[in-house]
Amino acid sequence: MASMPLLSSVLYLALSLLGYGLVKSVLSFRANRDLPHFLWLSVLLIAAFGLWLELFGGVVDALIGKYRILLALGPLAMFLAYYYWGNKSAFYQKQSSQTNDFFKYYLSPQVISDLQEKGYVPIGGQKRQVSILVTDVRNSTGLCISHPPETVVRSLNQYFEVVTTAVTRHGGTVDKLTGDGVMAMFNAPQTLEDHTSCAFEAARDIQINMKTVNAKLASGGLPELNVGVGIDTGVGIVGNIGSKHMVRYTVIGDVANTASRIQEYANAGEVVLTGSAFKLLSKKVPAATQTVNVRGKGPLVIYKVNVA
Repeated sequence: MASMPLLSSVLYLALSLLGYGLVKSVLSFRANRDLPHFLWLSVLLIAAFGLWLELFGGVVDALIGKYRILLALGPLAMFLAYYYWGNKSAFYQKQSSQTNDFFKYYLSPQVISDLQEKGYVPIGGQKRQVSILVTDVRNSTGLCISHPPETVVRSLNQYFEVVTTAVTRHGGTVDKLTGDGVMAMFNAPQTLEDHTSCAFEAARDIQINMKTVNAKLASGGLPELNVGVGIDTGVGIVGNIGSKHMVRYTVIGDVANTASRIQEYANAGEVVLTGSAFKLLSKKVPAATQTVNVRGKGPLVIYKVNVA
């Protein structure tokens, strides 16, 4: 008789050890996902289940015999639990989707992707050849002086709609809105085989569509906007630039500075390209060359294309 409590104690100890080993095996299998860990996990699971039945099988049989009515409600309880957690999961998925839809207006797709996949945004960048498109409104200061701010904003919003739509349509990424200007990059993060031509086609769309927008603005008594566009192709540092408190997926380097500088020489309806960008166009277009003195670079030959 004295051996029975001793045997039970040994079985309890063995079950505790098997339980500990089972937990460790589950963690190892999740980390490795290979056949040996799976087989070892299966062996421990079978052994633990066998010991559990040895210790508690009689108690379970007694409970089943005594509470059959309650056990019959088990499937209903499981269904209700599944229904509850399913609805809760759908609610949080909807909330997450709405949050993503909200932040897509403020964060680049790459930053949102990093947040979803990693739970944080890694800081840093890599060298990459990109084409940078920069737009700017001519005489924006004069517009602000001669028109109320809300009137200027209404005009600018239609201009921003044209630019962002054209950039997105041709595979580019809007980097930033700077007052009355826009900077966009092509070939980052989405890879584009002919990113210079994509940037040029976006610029062409912008200038053509601005004619329609300006006609609409004029008919509504709003100020028309004359837009210049500059494009340069070169190597820049592309990535999440900033700090742990605020980051932006952007491009840093001479290619961005040059595109910003040369757009100053574009008149309304014109697209200005550097030599490095112009020679990479898949379809050559007629252009007028001009040597200009670019701030920080000195003399530079640019190619002016009238597309409007």
